[in-house]
Amino acid sequence: MDTPNWSEYTIKKTYEVLKEHNFTPLLDDFHLKNLDDREASIRAKDILTHNYIITLLSSGEKIQFSSAEELVQAGWALD
Repeated sequence: MDTPNWSEYTIKKTYEVLKEHNFTPLLDDFHLKNLDDREASIRAKDILTHNYIITLLSSGEKIQFSSAEELVQAGWALD
């Protein structure tokens, strides 16, 4: 599986949060960045229930992904 051009560290940390729930939910939302410079957020409760729904910060548009892998393959990573 090809991975977008984020560093291995960034991809690893993204998967730790999205798949392993390795975080302390101090905030309700996590900030995401895309390789194409878009920014988005994802809610902690959606991560915990494997609902990969992000909200674009520029427009409020919601995009749903079927898995953490699909989200990362689309160029998204935690910021």
